Amino acid sequence: MRTGGSRGELGILKDFEYEIVMRKNEATGNWNTVYRCKYKNCDKIMERTWNMIDHARMHQGIKPYKCGE
Repeated sequence: MRTGGSRGELGILKDFEYEIVMRKNEATGNWNTVYRCKYKNCDKIMERTWNMIDHARMHQGIKPYKCGE
């Protein structure tokens, strides 16, 4: 289990439970870093850090954007 850094928006991941996994792309043979959510056995996988940040916000109830209406 790993936690994120504290720079900028990565601070949201500081106390959030997630896992960084290396996954091999069978088509290219390259290894890719993916993030697996471990919040209450969610196990959703994201390929981009900012997607993990947005997903963590959802679990934490953080709403950084205001509706214009």
